[in-house]
Amino acid sequence: MINETKKPQQVETVVNTGTVIGSTYSQMARVTVSDDVLTIEFGYVHPANPTQGQSVARITMPINGGIKLAELILQIKRLHEKKKEGKKND
Repeated sequence: MINETKKPQQVETVVNTGTVIGSTYSQMARVTVSDDVLTIEFGYVHPANPTQGQSVARITMPINGGIKLAELILQIKRLHEKKKEGKKND
């Protein structure tokens, strides 16, 4: 009898960017970190009542994903600034 162990198949995940569930505006974010995960909680404060706000979204992800997200945000911000500088010199 031959005992074959099956290798786990690698699954490719494709995210369809045209399937956004919704978009929410937020002026602030709070980040909390543990050993394994990072949580970003987004908040909205209505200008008519600046003393109270509400949480509009909470994202929890593996810590490495959070670090990569932070690096990506900074990289995109730098590219945006370079693009703006190029337009000023035109």
